[in-house]
Amino acid sequence: MRVAFITFSVVPFGPNDLLFYRTAEELLRHGHQVLISPFDWGPENAEKYDTSARQGAIVWRRAQTRRSQLFLVRQWQKVKHRIVDHRKSWRFIDRFAPDIVVVSDPGTFHMISAPGFVDYLMNSRIQYATISQYNDENTSLPAGSYQRARKLFDKAKHCIFVSQRNLDVAQRQLCLALEHGVVFDNPPNLESWEPVPFPRGKFVRMAMVARLECAVKGQALLLQALTQPQWMDRCWELNIYGRGPDESYLRELIAFVRLQDRVRLRGHVDDVRTIWADNQLLVMASSAEGKPLALTEAMLCGRPAVVTDVGGNAELIAEPVTGFVAESATLASLGNALERAWQQKEHWDVMGCRAHRIMMKRLQPPPEELLARLLVQGKKPSAYRGRGEQPRASTQ
Repeated sequence: MRVAFITFSVVPFGPNDLLFYRTAEELLRHGHQVLISPFDWGPENAEKYDTSARQGAIVWRRAQTRRSQLFLVRQWQKVKHRIVDHRKSWRFIDRFAPDIVVVSDPGTFHMISAPGFVDYLMNSRIQYATISQYNDENTSLPAGSYQRARKLFDKAKHCIFVSQRNLDVAQRQLCLALEHGVVFDNPPNLESWEPVPFPRGKFVRMAMVARLECAVKGQALLLQALTQPQWMDRCWELNIYGRGPDESYLRELIAFVRLQDRVRLRGHVDDVRTIWADNQLLVMASSAEGKPLALTEAMLCGRPAVVTDVGGNAELIAEPVTGFVAESATLASLGNALERAWQQKEHWDVMGCRAHRIMMKRLQPPPEELLARLLVQGKKPSAYRGRGEQPRASTQ
């Protein structure tokens, strides 16, 4: 079988690329032919591409379209965009002659704005599947994009989502029943799936692992919640991991709310297990999600979590089995969930053990095996059962 993977990821080798890269590796191991087409992120990011090529994949890097800072050049770019047949830029797919094209979208509808891509798929006889990694529940599509998206998703052979919630939201946004929709978890980026020993100590240590983008990930909201009076006399520390556009702002905010002695920005950490060697609880204050890899990995490492009820968070966390769920990304909801967590802190280690067991069961067979099976066999694998189910609220 010949499978072409097209990714629109806005960062090189981001977490949303793991599912399709691992699936490509799985297909290659079983003798299938694979083409991978990411954006060209330059020679400094070529290692992953080279690895895929050594495994037998054809790698076709696509040039990124950037708008000029010069007004006259931007106007020429707009004119050129209207008169050029952008479908030609996708002819490399025809030369590979795939049996199916798999489109990995960092959101759900990013691919709609790719010049010529939707027209190419609509006018091609090649089957295709979409992978949607994220969906904002509070947005809608402009009229033109709405009609194009409906046609695109309706024609797809498979519409793959990383959470049932994202699939449900997409159906509402499109006013379209996606009977060919299927839900897979993202594979964790961990060398070992063994639990990390639970750290002890005088101070409760919480961690937030996410891109530093407050409007979506909620770092500023969490800091505000932790300035409430009841937290002032408690022994706790917060470690914030990740990079992003709001790093400077967060440094100033931490100083402004006088939490310099309790909150630290730790930057990006390659080995996730080292995070959980030092921290006892994951906190996620997101306003929208797909199904965050940070949550899957924390659970595999044996940690409970406080999460907001967005995306697939509540598909993984059931209160009080594996953590605590804030009804929404608001100060009151997050504050109440944090308070419930604090009152149960003596049980976090037990909750973390449950989280590990539940996630180990959930990820068998691994998501990349299930997706490879779907692409080759053309039907939902039997292990699709339970992909959107919550763990039962049991204390066993």
